Amino acid sequence: MILATLLGSPLTPLEDVLRHVLEWLHGTAGLPWAWSIVALTVIVRLLMVPLAVKQIHSMQAMQAHMPEMKAIQ
Repeated sequence: MILATLLGSPLTPLEDVLRHVLEWLHGTAGLPWAWSIVALTVIVRLLMVPLAVKQIHSMQAMQAHMPEMKAIQ
């Protein structure tokens, strides 16, 4: 446990970025903490949209190849 504390978490850079954005939304943009959290959630979800679209396309391609894979088995 001490080693993990000394080395830090691999998520520390992500935590730092999210914390800075949250503090900016609260401090500079003047949003209350609750709305800052909501805004940060919306921002993160919007950033994840391209990954979700890619996942959907990949899943559709896999389903299209499913009969071929069943035939091989």
